Amino acid sequence: MIEKIIQISIQRNIPVVIITFVLTILGIYNTLNLSIDAVPDVTNVQVSVVTQSPGLSPIEVEQFITYPIELVLNGLPNVIEIRSISRVGVSSVTVIFEDHVDIYFARQLVNERLKVAEAEIPADYGKPELSPIATGLGDIYEFVLTSEVHSPEELRTYMEWEIYRILKSIPGVIDINILGGEARQYQVIIDPKRLMAHNLTLSKILQKLRESNLNVGGGYIKKGIEQLVIRAEGKFNSIDEIAETSVYTDKDGTPLYLGQIAKIQIGSALRFGVCTKDGKGEVVGATVMMLMGENSREVVSRVEKQIELIKAKLPSGMKIETFYNRSEFINRTLSTVFLNLTEAAILVLILLIILLGSIKGALLVASAIPISMLISSIFMRNFGITGNLMSLGALDFGLLVDGSIVMLEAVLSGFVLRKSLFQEINDEEELRYVTEVSIRNSCEKVGSAATFSVAIIMLVYLPLMTLEGVEGKMFRPMAITVIISLAVALIFSITTFPAALSLLYRKPVIHESEYWDKLKNIYFKLLSSSLKNIKKIYVLVVIIFLCLY
Repeated sequence: MIEKIIQISIQRNIPVVIITFVLTILGIYNTLNLSIDAVPDVTNVQVSVVTQSPGLSPIEVEQFITYPIELVLNGLPNVIEIRSISRVGVSSVTVIFEDHVDIYFARQLVNERLKVAEAEIPADYGKPELSPIATGLGDIYEFVLTSEVHSPEELRTYMEWEIYRILKSIPGVIDINILGGEARQYQVIIDPKRLMAHNLTLSKILQKLRESNLNVGGGYIKKGIEQLVIRAEGKFNSIDEIAETSVYTDKDGTPLYLGQIAKIQIGSALRFGVCTKDGKGEVVGATVMMLMGENSREVVSRVEKQIELIKAKLPSGMKIETFYNRSEFINRTLSTVFLNLTEAAILVLILLIILLGSIKGALLVASAIPISMLISSIFMRNFGITGNLMSLGALDFGLLVDGSIVMLEAVLSGFVLRKSLFQEINDEEELRYVTEVSIRNSCEKVGSAATFSVAIIMLVYLPLMTLEGVEGKMFRPMAITVIISLAVALIFSITTFPAALSLLYRKPVIHESEYWDKLKNIYFKLLSSSLKNIKKIYVLVVIIFLCLY
């Protein structure tokens, strides 16, 4: 079978080389669009349910919010575990699914069960919400908004109403987490004495505010051929309108306005912390979260472009300072990987030229490295494998060129063995034909051995395919990448490589050297001496082993 493939490849050498070239170009395109990250993302498939209920103690949060949510989420299919945290005013329930479950299907299952939990949670105790679709590596860009002339409240307001809106619209961005500053509030500070004097309660005032802050429709009035729509606009537009809200009417019809018993003002929400940078004062920070499964390098590039546009429109005095950019981390990691790969490729090429004595053959063998990697990127992209330090750094160039080196050595050895035959031929066409036959015979002779040697190396990585959980997410993509690259290199060595050899070597190349002949003679003498003293060699090996141990 392998011999037949080699024979067909040499007979159809030009089409085989063209197909390889086309696949290489397609590999370049897939490489440029391959999802790149610094390290593997080992986050499992999980859905978090967060409920905010300010004022409740951890025990009340657990009793009225966390427990009902956990109860309805029990029994979901393909669930590994459910864990929860109950803190002051916050409940967080995380459902972890098996790795094969689609994240959107998992969120749909959880969302359907939450409808049941919402009916059991008191109305004023908060509404459960699903957290964004992000992973542990979702933080791709972090920056702070600073100013020496603006207050923390102004910085926070600009971040929430301007920068947040722009960044949230970027494709691939799922959420923006904002830290620091003072959240603006319209506050109603009620005088307790006046509240008691009019026999009012806070709940009644809250109800009046809700009822007054509404826009309602009243149908329409038909006037001739016209239709007049009736609307009642009650939405507050200013602090004065809030103050003019009627909260009570006595028997005489005299209204009591909210401004008579309370002070209406703009203030900041209760703060639980502060965000500073370099100890030089308060700032407002933001973290850009990436949608799960997106290409972090592309998303960061879009964020950087928008940040530059935002900087040009900032109010005078405000500045944006970036202190974490995932692309810098990715670029440093990739530069390290590609530097090591490039150095290894150059070293392999130099050694091949020195040891084999054929520049054309060495270049052809070395071409197996970029061709195998580029064609492998096609499968990596289709299989959803991210290029990172593990998947790319695990590639061994010695393994990729193993089959091609064996082929080239066999061909060059065949040239040397048939040296006398080649010297007897004077016709160029006949010499070309005999050279092609020599290449084919040499490749067929070692084709099966080279194939099985590479196949055995591929089998070594198969156990890694059975890993699950964090180990599986860490090492399975690496194993898949190595197996794909080895498979591509193997196919290259029994198809494209023999075809290219038949095109490159129109005439035989005889590589002989006195230096290598001397080394060969020394080796044969050592081998002959070792075979005559096998027992002494065994004893010497055991002694050396025991000494080293």
